[in-house]
Amino acid sequence: MLKEFVVVSWHGHRDDANLPAVVQEVWSAKFKPGAGNGQQSNVDACVMDAGGKIVRKWDAMAKGPGPRDRGNPGDSATAVRWRENLAEARKALGLGEPEAPRPVKLPGLPEGAASGIRVFTRLDDRGMPAYYAPVVELVPMASEDWALLALPAKPAKLDASAFLPWLSKMFPGGVMERTDQQTKQVYDVTGAKGELVLEPAGANGETKFALLHGKVTLTDSGGGEFSYSGELRVVVEYRGGKVAGLKGIFEGTYPRKGPQGSGGMVFDLTGVFERAVR
Repeated sequence: MLKEFVVVSWHGHRDDANLPAVVQEVWSAKFKPGAGNGQQSNVDACVMDAGGKIVRKWDAMAKGPGPRDRGNPGDSATAVRWRENLAEARKALGLGEPEAPRPVKLPGLPEGAASGIRVFTRLDDRGMPAYYAPVVELVPMASEDWALLALPAKPAKLDASAFLPWLSKMFPGGVMERTDQQTKQVYDVTGAKGELVLEPAGANGETKFALLHGKVTLTDSGGGEFSYSGELRVVVEYRGGKVAGLKGIFEGTYPRKGPQGSGGMVFDLTGVFERAVR
């Protein structure tokens, strides 16, 4: 929809050697000495009118003055900046005052899906607010998918690959080094390895529980022996012999490389799972 308005684009770090000159001009202006007092982020936001004219533009995740204002979506300075700039954009567009605040809604199930697993993911890279922001995705589940989690009579061993459809969402959004440098497409998580155990975990009246747990190693389509791992713990709830609820957590680490593949650090990667129904 925005193709008509795109003049140039770049996917990579701002100090990459092959950065196009026109993009370098934009970044040089934003990050020149003295600009933004070193608090700039590499994420900008803008509002355009129907003709494609930019009526308001601002740094979407710049760090604020307070010790807690790191540029993350939940920080006070970031929230205030967005409210102020969106208010100015509304004035420029002649939209008047906004309606009453609406509650945030989580992604819903697609048409035709009765249930699924909602996945929340966050990379604890405090230096890169765009990565620290949580990502929420929803994976539809068919009856045969839930059958893999049927309540066992005794501890049962399961291969992590059986749960790849929702484990594959356990990766940080926006990390550029795990992308195809030709197509700029993010590599898909294509492998989940590890032996998981699904075992009975007691009951509360007619409601029964099971615990799915174990170490999971994930790989993607980019090759290069890249992988990352974490511990998975999921509580499954059953009523009437069927899965009625699910809540779990993934606690692992994710390796990141610097520009041009140099250096590298490891960050905590956390995920939360819950059953979603229509």
